[in-house]
Amino acid sequence: MPVARMLVHLPQRRRSVPLDLVIAASVLGSQTTSDDQMTGYGWVMMIIFATLFAALLVTAIWALYSYTTRTRADQEVRSPEELLAERYARGDITTEEYQERLVTLRE
Repeated sequence: MPVARMLVHLPQRRRSVPLDLVIAASVLGSQTTSDDQMTGYGWVMMIIFATLFAALLVTAIWALYSYTTRTRADQEVRSPEELLAERYARGDITTEEYQERLVTLRE
């Protein structure tokens, strides 16, 4: 019986696969030659993934740098009158308190 016609039994699936398909799949799956040098799409995939990894690394460093160097000066600065008006609009203080504190702020 020729080797190409032998069947490999896979017990977990309970069906058999021709040995020549198993050999063909293993040969096509590996993109190396007999002396272990990369051929085919191996180089292309390596370049693509290396570029993507470098871009991810640069983006992570930039994000970390911009997050750590941000100061309070970069945030919106509001005047005391604006803060008082917000508290009055939310109902935290009454009209009398608002007017008293506004006069105090403007002195």
